[in-house]
Amino acid sequence: MKNPVLAYFLLRIALFVVALAILLMLFPADQWILAAIFAAVISFALSVLLLRKQRDAMSTYIYERGQRRRSGANAAKTKDVENDLLDGKE
Repeated sequence: MKNPVLAYFLLRIALFVVALAILLMLFPADQWILAAIFAAVISFALSVLLLRKQRDAMSTYIYERGQRRRSGANAAKTKDVENDLLDGKE
């Protein structure tokens, strides 16, 4: 998958769905909310333990994307200001 943010998001959702399916089999049918809460806690813990590589890739992707946006925006603004000053425009 090219987008690490999407990959991490889908893996976290998959962990939640698997944990929820298992807990729904263990809990009585009228306590599905409790099963969902436990599934959220379990999937969070498992994602911290199991998805470190994907989380690091996502973090790097987001950081580099932000750096590219900032450097591109600053370079374009600086270039325009310098050109406008040299051309005598205000």
